[in-house]
Amino acid sequence: MVARNEGRILFTSSIAAEAPAPYEAVYGASKAFVQSFAQGLRDELRNTTITITALQPGATETNFFHRAGGEPLRPRRRPKRRLRTQQIGCPASI
Repeated sequence: MVARNEGRILFTSSIAAEAPAPYEAVYGASKAFVQSFAQGLRDELRNTTITITALQPGATETNFFHRAGGEPLRPRRRPKRRLRTQQIGCPASI
């Protein structure tokens, strides 16, 4: 591709590459690697006409879970988190 200065590469990543994946750590980490690799490769090839794309699909309804003997896909509810706030500087005086 580099010798021809043309070509396209499509990686299949996942939206799971963008956030921690509790109980799916290996899956999340592997998708984060694919995403990082695609970005690095894109930077290395930026002076060519080769395009690098990382597809990031979200959860998809398929027969996969049924065949694997698992539960059908359901949206996960994330626990609510309390954000800590910190006061910066001095309170404004009126």
